[in-house]
Amino acid sequence: MNVRQIKVLMVRELKDLRFNGQVLLLFFTAFAMIFLIYILNNLTITFSNEQITFFKGMTSLLSFISILVTMYTQGNIMVEEKEQGTGIVYRLMKVRRINIFLAKSIVTYSMSYLLFTIGMIIYGYSLPQILMASIFTIPFFSMWLFIGTAIAEYAKNTIDVSLYGWPIMIAYFLIEGFVYSSLLNKLTILFPNYHIERGLTLIENDDFTSVLKFMVVPFIWSGMALLFLIKRRQKNGLH
Repeated sequence: MNVRQIKVLMVRELKDLRFNGQVLLLFFTAFAMIFLIYILNNLTITFSNEQITFFKGMTSLLSFISILVTMYTQGNIMVEEKEQGTGIVYRLMKVRRINIFLAKSIVTYSMSYLLFTIGMIIYGYSLPQILMASIFTIPFFSMWLFIGTAIAEYAKNTIDVSLYGWPIMIAYFLIEGFVYSSLLNKLTILFPNYHIERGLTLIENDDFTSVLKFMVVPFIWSGMALLFLIKRRQKNGLH
């Protein structure tokens, strides 16, 4: 890891973001969702005599931010290296892939965290709650960074990133709908949705000591996403 290289790459990425219409659209869409979810917080539908709630305050907002901004932005800015043909230039300059990944991940994470913080303030979180939520969501945001990067490894361009991301987004929100109901209750505990929802609820109730156990499953999913990404890169002969 080369800190100087990472700083240079981050500066370049931040300058490019001003002209990246796709990323800006994702950012402002997620920003609009902060207020939309706040208004539609109690929207429910009935399925098999069970009520399913698709919007639940900060939990739903976190899901939209992590998918729209973290996953899609990371995927888009990673795949741009293929579109622009800068990969060869980086190799000639001996810029390691890990430095490119870290630089882009820091930019993506910063955008996601900014939106998340704005949401927490609007939803009335106190400073201790914001700090605890910041720590609690690290493995969750990391998981989506790895997923976005893995999508970019498969994709040839930003259109492919959009297409490949849709099934993941639909599946995740479908599971989230089950989490908010009693449907498939025993199975949802295997997914990060369940633990994020429980953890944020505890944070809202200032029960910080019980939150840590709900970080375990998101850490496991983050680890699996990282292993999948590493295997994909090894298959492509990338380091």
